[in-house]
Order: sequence, then structure tokens, then C-alpha cells
Amino acid sequence: MNFSVFKGFRITESFQSRYRLQMINAFNRPNFGIPGSIALDNAGATFYNFQERNGGRRTISMGLRLSF
Repeated sequence: MNFSVFKGFRITESFQSRYRLQMINAFNRPNFGIPGSIALDNAGATFYNFQERNGGRRTISMGLRLSF
């Protein structure tokens, strides 16, 4: 489940600020897909690699935008 929040603030009549928060995999639950094939010559790079095979991690991104 992905989640995002946007909030705009007017500083003056011509200046505006916008805050953004995005969360990808907000509840940090694994989303396993179809497993990839393992080639015999490259088995060490993909087999049992939790960095790539854990279903994804929670990713949080924040941003601040000033408009004038």
C-alpha cells in the first residue's frame, strides 16, 4: 500500500510553499511476486539475496517546494 500527503501553505500573496510526503510500501509488508529464474553460472548473485527477494522495503520521500 502506497501513501502520500500534500499540504500547501500560502506565505504571501505571491509566495507559496508545498510540502509532500510519500511512502511506498507504507505498512512494510512483503509483496512477493513470481520468483525469477536462477542461471547456474550466475547463481551466487541472485540466489538467497535478501536485498532483492524480500518483497520490498518501506521507502519514504519528503519534499518542499517554493513557488513564486
